[in-house]
Amino acid sequence: MPEEPQTDSRRRFLRRLRRWLVRGVLAVVGFVAFYALFLLVGLIQVNRGYAPPADGIEVFVQSDAVHTDLILPIQNGQWDWSELLPAADFPEEPAWATHYAIGWGDRGFYLDTPTWADLKASTAVVAMFWPSRTVMHVSACTAPGREQTSARVVLTPEQYRTLCESIADSFAGDHTEQIDFSYGRYDAFYQATGAYHCFYTCNSWAGAKLRAAGVATPLFTPLPGQVGMYLE
Repeated sequence: MPEEPQTDSRRRFLRRLRRWLVRGVLAVVGFVAFYALFLLVGLIQVNRGYAPPADGIEVFVQSDAVHTDLILPIQNGQWDWSELLPAADFPEEPAWATHYAIGWGDRGFYLDTPTWADLKASTAVVAMFWPSRTVMHVSACTAPGREQTSARVVLTPEQYRTLCESIADSFAGDHTEQIDFSYGRYDAFYQATGAYHCFYTCNSWAGAKLRAAGVATPLFTPLPGQVGMYLE
């Protein structure tokens, strides 16, 4: 008895579906394996000769479960952040502040997710797997205590200037392209350069700035705990 056309079509459809499912699974497994290799290779230490000077300038690495900020003094003899980021940029002038916590990251993640309760799956997926626009976030603060930071970094004046210049280059334009948004009274957002994705995250940015200044870091730092891995 000849096979019914509908049955034959169904079998062809199921074969195609099975092939696409297998390809999809292989693609996911391949990506996970590649990313694991990326993380493993990224642990290679860069700037092995870094040694903190006995009398230098302190900066701090502050990391939470997903994000890393660099905390720098607002003013010292080497760099004055108030020239690029004046106190008037904040909703309320932080006359008490001695430091700025500076971070870089995905625009959607920063602006659309002020708290974890606001996080949407679509925002996370786009941020990780599609190169996306970025912003700088600056928060006024004081020097953090040891329990508040992941690592403390001491730099020579030359290293500190290099770090500040590298961070300043992450602000788009002439560093004054402020975004009309803030989380509270003492922070501000600015347009940034570069694109965010799973191979270059906010933590990658922080690690890259420290490496530019000659600080010992892993080669790649997409995860928050990696930035200060080779620091005290």
